[in-house]
Amino acid sequence: MATRACFPARLELSVRQKVRWIHGIALQSWDRLGWSGGAVETWMRLRNRRGPLTALVLFCAYVVLLLS
Repeated sequence: MATRACFPARLELSVRQKVRWIHGIALQSWDRLGWSGGAVETWMRLRNRRGPLTALVLFCAYVVLLLS
C-alpha cells in the first residue's frame, strides 16, 4: 500500500511529523505488543524501539552544540 503525500516544507512541521512517526512506530507497538517472546523477537523489538532513545540523544547533542 502506498500513499501520495508531501513532506512538510517548514522545519516546525517536519519536526512534528517526525515525532508522530516515532510515537506511532515505537511507543504504540510497545503498548500493544509488550516484551514477551524469545530472544530473536526481543532483539527485533529493541531495534524497532530505538527511535525515542535516538531522538533524546540527538536533542542532547544539539543542546551541547548550542552551548559550546
